[in-house]
Amino acid sequence: MKKIVREYYSRKNKKQVKKNIEKAKNELEKYSLEKVSLSDPECRMMQSKKKFAELSYNVRLGVSKNQIIVSNDVCQDKHDAHQFIPQIKNIQENIKLNDEIKVGADSGYSDAENNEIIADGIKYRFRGIYTRKNGKKIISYYNKEIKRKKDVPFFFIERLQMKEEMQTDEGRKIYSLRKITVEPVYGHIKQNLDFREFLLRGLEKVKIEMNLISIAHNLGKIHRMMRKNKEIMGKSFSYFTLFRNFCVYEI
Repeated sequence: MKKIVREYYSRKNKKQVKKNIEKAKNELEKYSLEKVSLSDPECRMMQSKKKFAELSYNVRLGVSKNQIIVSNDVCQDKHDAHQFIPQIKNIQENIKLNDEIKVGADSGYSDAENNEIIADGIKYRFRGIYTRKNGKKIISYYNKEIKRKKDVPFFFIERLQMKEEMQTDEGRKIYSLRKITVEPVYGHIKQNLDFREFLLRGLEKVKIEMNLISIAHNLGKIHRMMRKNKEIMGKSFSYFTLFRNFCVYEI
């Protein structure tokens, strides 16, 4: 009987290995990758906070000022530069945003590929990005009418704009909210819920797993908020009172 069981699992494992190899080949060809994992071909090599590369997924959260997760997403990008607009769209699917709502995001979401710039009254169109011999990234713009190009350092324009924004009282106030909104949520999930790695394999399954973690966090947060508000407000407390206070979203 033990021999039959061993043979069954041996054949089953061979089929799974062949399936994973085929999937890995497709990932290599489709995304022009140099390396891919056989156990989970959809994950990517990313640099961790410990400064070494490991197989990972990129998790993004949209959080209210009450630390309620209003959106989450898992992607394969190694950085956050192209994730700002997708995250705003994810939030809009769950929450209605208006002009009074402010969003705070760290510098990792900054994307330097603007369509055009204006310098000395002349409009230049985005041409491309190249890297100099010294390793510095440069964004190139061009004007067809005067046949002149304009090179600016990577993130130069965004840094000037952000510098002006952060010098205002409102800008500093909005950005300071990150340390008491979204950052504690990541800390709670990792430290208190002890969720530091995915147990499932594949992008879609990982997204489902992240949804479950977000639900667990929100249920605990809402329960504590309800208990606190009941003590303060008594019987007049309601769900409407709880949810109408959401107005600042963090990414």
